[in-house]
Parts: sequence; C-alpha cells; structure tokens
Amino acid sequence: MDLKELGNVDPKNFWYYVYKGNFIFKKMSKYLNDPKIIFDVGAGSGFFASIFVSRSNPTKAYCIDPYYSDEQIGEKDNLIFVKDIPPVQPDTLLFIDVLEHVADDLALLSDYVEKAQKGAVFAISVPAFQSLWSNHDVFLEHYRRYRKSEVQKLVKSAGLIELESTYIFGSIFPLVWVIRKLKRKNNVISDLKPSSKWINFLVLNFLNIEKFVPVNKFFGTSVFVIAKKPYSPE
Repeated sequence: MDLKELGNVDPKNFWYYVYKGNFIFKKMSKYLNDPKIIFDVGAGSGFFASIFVSRSNPTKAYCIDPYYSDEQIGEKDNLIFVKDIPPVQPDTLLFIDVLEHVADDLALLSDYVEKAQKGAVFAISVPAFQSLWSNHDVFLEHYRRYRKSEVQKLVKSAGLIELESTYIFGSIFPLVWVIRKLKRKNNVISDLKPSSKWINFLVLNFLNIEKFVPVNKFFGTSVFVIAKKPYSPE
C-alpha cells in the first residue's frame, strides 16, 4: 500500500488489498516457475511482495521505493526494503499501482525491463478510467488513470510481450463512479478508511461474482496486465 496511506487500514484484513493480492498471485501463478528474485517496485508497505514470499518462497524479495525513510530501509519479515534498484536481475516484477505516480511511465518500466532477466514476468496494475478521477488521485499524486488499451500499448513499447490483461473490480465500478461524482471536489484526502469485519466479508463475497460474470473484460476500477520479457529481441 502507498506510503501516504500507511496506518489508514490493515491491508491483511481490508477487502481491497485482500482481494487484489489474491487475484494477482493467482493470475501470476500460471506463469511463474519457482521465482527466485522478486522486485516489488514502488512497494510502499511491501504488502504484495509479502504475499509472494509467503506462498512461493523466493530467494530474495526486494521492496523498492525512493521515498522510504532511513528507518524503513533494511530487512524485515523476509523482505528487503531499499531506495534504489539492487544490482541483481529479477525474474518476477510487481508494478502494483506505481506507474500512475510518475510523469514518464514508459521510461520507468523500460528501465526495469532492461535490468530484468530474460523471460522475467511482470505484474502491472494501475487505476482505471479517467472518468473515475477524484481528489483521492490528487492526494496520492497521480498523473493519470488508464484504459486497458493504454497499458497494453505501454507494455509493448517497453519491449514486453503481453500474456493476459483484464480489469479488476468491475462489479463495483458503477457504485464507485457514482460515489466519486457525488463527493465534494474541495477535499483532497484519502478515500481509504477502515471497514468493519462485516463490510469486508460482504464486499469480498460480492467481488467473487467476477469469477463467473465477465464484466471485468470491459470495465473496472483497476487495469491488470501480465507481461513477459522475451528471450530474444522482438
């Protein structure tokens, strides 16, 4: 989760992170073969990297974020927190809600593509649809939101081969759209607020309909793409 929202919720129990973490790991599992070196780029708390560590047991898992304080740097809970790119070649890279934070998303992604092993697998998630832009995006210092086609183009431009792509949270898209249109525009604050166990239970079970109803092929609040670095130049 974003460093600016640390302490707002416990990601291990909050519906958004629980669902997204499980979704990403399950999708990535189809393409990973015993990952050794994981880079979680713009990792914040390291929540998503921690899921991969607990379920796949890599040799090293680096959480990379230039905004870590000196106190946050170091090894904790089998994660290595660093500000700069480590001098190793990763085989698994997580870009979970990070590309929207930089002015030149292609430059950032391309830099990591160059440093990754051939055959490395990338998980990329970004906020979807500019129509959902709100003061939450302003608070988190986002530059943009994306359509799926824009992320597909970005991945290709960075030299990656797309393996699959989809939207996430399609089932709650209409509700989120309405809420964001009704909210006052002058409050630049985070939307991330604690939910009760009952609300988390209800939302998580509601989101499970996405396994059976293909609404996320057309819309959602996030875009998710899995891509691979080719073994030889395309």
